[in-house]
Amino acid sequence: MELLSRLWFSLEILLGINFIIFVHELGHFMFAKWHGVRCPVFSIWMGPRIWGVKRGETDYRISLLPLGGYVMMAGENPDERTGAPDELTSKGVFARFQIFVAGTAMNFVWAFPIMILSFLVGKEVAAPIVGDVRPDSSEWESELQVGDELISIAGTPIRAYEDYVKTIVRKPKGDRLEVEYKRAGQLHKTTVTVSTAKAIGMSPVSTVVAEVEKGKAGESSGLRKGDEFVTIDGIPVFEAGEISDIMDRSPGKDLAVVVKDRAGATRALTVKPAMGEEKWVLGIGRETTPAVVGMVRPGSPAAKAGLKPGDEILTVAGEAVSSFGVMTQIVRPRAGQSVLVTWKRGTEAMSATFEIGSQLGRGFLGVIPEPSSRLASIPADSALAKAGLQPGDRILSVNGKELKAVSTLSADDRKRAVKGEIYAGLDYVENEVRGGKGEKLDFVVKRGDQAQTITIAVTPLKKGDGDLGIRLQHKTLMLRSGFGEAIQRGSAEALDVFVLTGQMLRKLVAHEEEASNLSGPVGIVSAAYKSATDGFGNLLWLLGMISMNLAVINLLPVPVLDGGHIFFLLIEKLRGKPVSTRVQGYATAGGALMLLSLMLFVTWHDISRMFH
Repeated sequence: MELLSRLWFSLEILLGINFIIFVHELGHFMFAKWHGVRCPVFSIWMGPRIWGVKRGETDYRISLLPLGGYVMMAGENPDERTGAPDELTSKGVFARFQIFVAGTAMNFVWAFPIMILSFLVGKEVAAPIVGDVRPDSSEWESELQVGDELISIAGTPIRAYEDYVKTIVRKPKGDRLEVEYKRAGQLHKTTVTVSTAKAIGMSPVSTVVAEVEKGKAGESSGLRKGDEFVTIDGIPVFEAGEISDIMDRSPGKDLAVVVKDRAGATRALTVKPAMGEEKWVLGIGRETTPAVVGMVRPGSPAAKAGLKPGDEILTVAGEAVSSFGVMTQIVRPRAGQSVLVTWKRGTEAMSATFEIGSQLGRGFLGVIPEPSSRLASIPADSALAKAGLQPGDRILSVNGKELKAVSTLSADDRKRAVKGEIYAGLDYVENEVRGGKGEKLDFVVKRGDQAQTITIAVTPLKKGDGDLGIRLQHKTLMLRSGFGEAIQRGSAEALDVFVLTGQMLRKLVAHEEEASNLSGPVGIVSAAYKSATDGFGNLLWLLGMISMNLAVINLLPVPVLDGGHIFFLLIEKLRGKPVSTRVQGYATAGGALMLLSLMLFVTWHDISRMFH
């Protein structure tokens, strides 16, 4: 059954994307015929002919390679031009302009009914609820926090998380936008500053089970597709990475989990992650990270109490803090409580009473750890412990590569880290070991006040993370409209995509957006498959967006694209004679090379994102 579903999704994608390209070529064909241009071939798909029928002068065919299509027009090839009246180049400038622009016009026009149909069918969208706020972003500087429901941005209502993203992309870099949100039933307002789409420091709540593998621990624990994680061991959860991290650290342990089904009914389950695939590990993680403050979130409990970067937290509510991980475990169950926190600033001992913040019942202070080369504690069953490393040891280098542990690397150090010449933190060492073959590592260590460094050989251990056999996705809601509203919303969405595509291109030219955010064929097919599994309405919406993107991009004045042909026609109109075949040939070759380079660039990033 699953195989049939995958085949059906793949067929939907194949037909949908080819339809978008087909209507583009149909536009060229219809206007070419209207202006009396002979068209020997109209092909669905590319490559050798496998079937067809000839009507009049045109061979209507299906070709072998299932991608796109083409129209062959008499006179397109300079070597075959005879000057006959039914050749493309024999037609006037305005007639050729209509033929070249017709493909774009068809894509533009067809985007509207496709978008309208997507809202009639119903479109699954990410719920506008904050699931994560990342440091060093505009959202981190704002008052938004986990669990907040987004209501509006810059006066525009937010019905789905994508509405927030689209507004950010639409506005000029540096603009400050008012965001209205709801927390615990109360409306609040804050502001965010527009940066790039990639720099949006927030993601929607992602706690819904999208897939449960048969025979795995998740299924035996009673988890079902569509279940939404509410709490784990009594603590609210909002983000897929957080849930995965808890499961990874809990193989064989019973976890008290509360989930909510699609109807809103809650169930209490005991979930026991199985031992997953074994990997080489050292044991570096939250338990080894010192509770030294790296960043303090503005307006947070930590900021109000006076904590500053560099402060080392010693106790919370009378409990000793041996690492940042331990501090988090102490704080999370104490939402809304007043507790005494002690810390050290340099050599000075300090203390204050903190009002622990609450994120829908989950306690937080509002700090992230400072990158450190010091080991705060050593997990008893880790490779670090077996090698004889001790709490307080400072790692200077690993296998001869210097270890950098600073909040912000210099440009030179970033380049060296990318080349593998240095480690940008202890977590990079752990990640490299996980992808390796268990080779021994030589740690150069500074211990206490000793003047001399010591070298300790550390052999990774093979351990498995906890595995439930589930895949998580964003919490979604269905946007389905009646006929009148679907026409309104679908038309507005199509125009919105048209404007956003143009604005994204403008931002790319102005270096306000990164080219790595673009997608090529791999990204488009991947997104299409995801949309198809989310529902037919989502696939229709994506096809409408692709159609509109194709309309805009094809108008760019780049040889090979329709916009390039139109550009040459403009020059011809101004000069009174066409651009020479030689110049057009060189320009076309250059345009093809540029598009190929861009295609390779975005495809590389598409593949990188798939394996990130």
